[in-house]
Amino acid sequence: MPLPATRTVTGTYLNPATGAAATGSIVLTPVPAVWTDSADNTILAGGTTLTLAAGAFSQALVTTDAAGVEPATGRLWRIEERLTGLPYRTRHFALPLGPGTPIDIADIVAADPGAVGYTPVEGPAGPTGPTGATGPAGPQPPLGGQGAGDTVALRSTDILLAAKDADEQVTNSTTLQDDDHLALPVAANAVYALDAYLDVEADPAADITLGWSAPAGASLSWTETGISAGNTGNIGSLKQSRLDLATSSGVGIVAAGSAVRPAGVLRMSGTAGTLRLRWAQTVATGTATTLRAGSWVRLMRIS
Repeated sequence: MPLPATRTVTGTYLNPATGAAATGSIVLTPVPAVWTDSADNTILAGGTTLTLAAGAFSQALVTTDAAGVEPATGRLWRIEERLTGLPYRTRHFALPLGPGTPIDIADIVAADPGAVGYTPVEGPAGPTGPTGATGPAGPQPPLGGQGAGDTVALRSTDILLAAKDADEQVTNSTTLQDDDHLALPVAANAVYALDAYLDVEADPAADITLGWSAPAGASLSWTETGISAGNTGNIGSLKQSRLDLATSSGVGIVAAGSAVRPAGVLRMSGTAGTLRLRWAQTVATGTATTLRAGSWVRLMRIS
């Protein structure tokens, strides 16, 4: 069955540096995708794909002003250029019947990427590039709200733990010194529950004195939870004084070694910083007081 009025469109693609003929294909598609030839009661649908021969193509197409074809206005042709080694691109053009002679694609489509009718088309995906550098950590999410029974929903970042990876000794000194390992970063305006497990060996005559340092403005209510100084066995009086940040306290250590379990609540001011355990001998002796590897301090943020 004959088509409505047609006109031949041609095109030639050459390498601008070498003059070599381009390879690839040309896809021609009507816009909209389906036209109606009411004169011959025919539906016109689909386009064609042409393989370039010596860099050229030639194809007769129904003109966009052919009489009796619907839609009566707004019909166009779309050309998609799939040239080997180059990004694909799509452009649109009207094809009037005019004198009916062949017309070159270069005379009827926009060559300027900024002009109407020029539409870039994404080509095939290239190889995956190298992984970029890790970005900065995002902001910490807000602390979870209180639930039934005044429980607090915790984030993974709300529990902080520092542990000793080596023994540490103090000999013949009652001056509090910073522990080498048991220190934790604390946030401004936060409230933390504090607990610790301290594995201590010492001359029973020396025992151990504990204290803490924290950023300016912080307050600490804590207790030492250890046997009273001077005890010779781990069964005896238990010290659980309520102390503040400025107050240190001594507890007893027996010859076989003792566990000390400090606990408390740290309330921060507007200054962030570090909470650190400090300790010394209660009575200076030439036998070392040892805080053993594996001892730990833990903070759990509760507000």
